[in-house]
Amino acid sequence: MVTPWAVGERQDAVMTILVGTSGWTYGSWAGPFYPPGVAKRRWLEHYAGRLPTVELNASHYRWPSDKAFTGWQERLPVGEYLAASYYERWFTAITTLLAGKGVATPEEMHGG
Repeated sequence: MVTPWAVGERQDAVMTILVGTSGWTYGSWAGPFYPPGVAKRRWLEHYAGRLPTVELNASHYRWPSDKAFTGWQERLPVGEYLAASYYERWFTAITTLLAGKGVATPEEMHGG
């Protein structure tokens, strides 16, 4: 018999996997995901009612304002996760530096 647990490993361990997407503002989702009657300004709330996490893909290109973060926080239910992709921007800039392809400016490091 094959078991996913190693000998002596706890069998009561629990892992949570959160499934989401890289954004919520894709126009092509109107219809298939966002039904008629859901205003575009309410897409985040509709999304949050169906998936527990969403990546803030725009943060890779430009860091959003504090006001934007506050607005999203107010629109999301407690427990909803908004993941910013800042790390990806940082990692790309550092990789460029380490590869000797140039110097990353502070604006590049912070999405400016």
